[in-house]
Amino acid sequence: MLAAGLQLLFDHPDQRTKLIGDLDGLLGSAVEEMLRYCSPVTHFKRTAMQDTVVGGQSIKAGERVVMFYGSANRDEDIFENADTFDVARHPNPHVAFGAGGPHLCLGMHVARVELAVMFRELLTRMPHIEAGGPIERMHSSFIAGVHRMPIKY
Repeated sequence: MLAAGLQLLFDHPDQRTKLIGDLDGLLGSAVEEMLRYCSPVTHFKRTAMQDTVVGGQSIKAGERVVMFYGSANRDEDIFENADTFDVARHPNPHVAFGAGGPHLCLGMHVARVELAVMFRELLTRMPHIEAGGPIERMHSSFIAGVHRMPIKY
């Protein structure tokens, strides 16, 4: 997630400039937007416990369903300009850590602190950091991660 967030700042220099210009005011919302825009987990499978309807689609008890985080976090019914990376997005009801209940990510608070500390230090100490070459993504059907990311500073 750290590398994916950094790549977002490389790909969206206007948002990077905006964040650096108001680090204290925007760091929290920037971290949430990174989590929304490039969720670290790609999907989760569940078994319906009871008959229900989701988005007009009937789901019977016992049927397997898959939730794709990238799709949920880019839902135009929830997020205005959902395909736009905006470090000031508020509110930001993303589901990068789950949507609540017993499967909510237990490490979400630690992850948020790690991201905030890392980006505060990185952008304060190395504001001119840039990509040093193409990134190499992880090959996984579950995690949307970065295997290698060269940088220059």
